Amino acid sequence: MIITNNNLIVLLTAVFVSGNCGVTPLEGASVKFLGAASQVSGSCYYFQTKEVNFLVDCGFYYPENQAMEYEKDKKFTNDINTQVPVSPQSISAIVITHSHLDHIGKIPLFVKHGFNGRIISTKLTKELSLVMMEMILKGTDMGKEDFTKSSNSKVVHSQKKCIWVKKIIRPNKIQMNRGQLFDQELRLCSGCLKIEVDQIRVLFE
Repeated sequence: MIITNNNLIVLLTAVFVSGNCGVTPLEGASVKFLGAASQVSGSCYYFQTKEVNFLVDCGFYYPENQAMEYEKDKKFTNDINTQVPVSPQSISAIVITHSHLDHIGKIPLFVKHGFNGRIISTKLTKELSLVMMEMILKGTDMGKEDFTKSSNSKVVHSQKKCIWVKKIIRPNKIQMNRGQLFDQELRLCSGCLKIEVDQIRVLFE
């Protein structure tokens, strides 16, 4: 369930808009790099605050070395892309910066393992992400039981008929405020998110 329109619903205590970015001041936050720390792919940043825990991106890892050993790298890649490094149930939201697979590819895995929070993006990123999700589920084994019509089928349910969509509920008792996540021009349909923790500012785009 990707929550958009032109508004970004932010699960944090205070939100305001600066320039073309959604800006989120936080208190007492920590961040863990779950991917893309030493390479481009696998973008995933885990923010823990007093109020809420959330991810910025949740993407696939892929080998980036040019002298790739196929079988070895294939196994390593598969191992990383099937790991859930944090409890999906503890996450209230996933904010998508844009719809490349190295930024959204592991979202179905998190849903399968119990994520029932909100997925936040710009409107056009949502539309592209739904197309990319179907590509993931048709091309991998990730969706065999929950995302396809049968365990032997590669045919993906339509969104209205898909069983897992009905299981996603919004988290309760979380203070929500509204801001704006605007498209920025670096990538098609991508968004720009600025997070402030005390005197530290982090910009995702």
